[in-house]
Amino acid sequence: MGLLTCTVALVLSVTGCGSNYRDSLSASQEVNATIAALGDAAMEDSSFASVFVAGTSPANRKDYATCNYEVVGEPSISGDEATAEVQVTTGVSDGSNSDQPAKKDLGQKETRTVKWSLAKEGDEWKIKDAPLQ
Repeated sequence: MGLLTCTVALVLSVTGCGSNYRDSLSASQEVNATIAALGDAAMEDSSFASVFVAGTSPANRKDYATCNYEVVGEPSISGDEATAEVQVTTGVSDGSNSDQPAKKDLGQKETRTVKWSLAKEGDEWKIKDAPLQ
């Protein structure tokens, strides 16, 4: 019976901590996390669309699956709008075969810095405009 009690206590403590993690993030950290999530989200249509403001996800999802994203500096946040300088490195994954590990190196990398805009939908930051060039 002691093992069951310990297991239940562990599950409750982990669930309790995990449910409030967003509350402890600053707006800047939330924006960074949204941008960082794009690489994995780009592997599937539904996941990709969920990272963007409704109706704004680009048609070229597979191009986004071939990139890494890193925020440069601090995002600029004003109310429910934000902009961020994002370093986009292309040529890091072919994104064409879900059986392959994500971010397979293609050997033809190119890095550039672009400006992205984000907006809050409800209580979540979503990408509004994310040019790759």
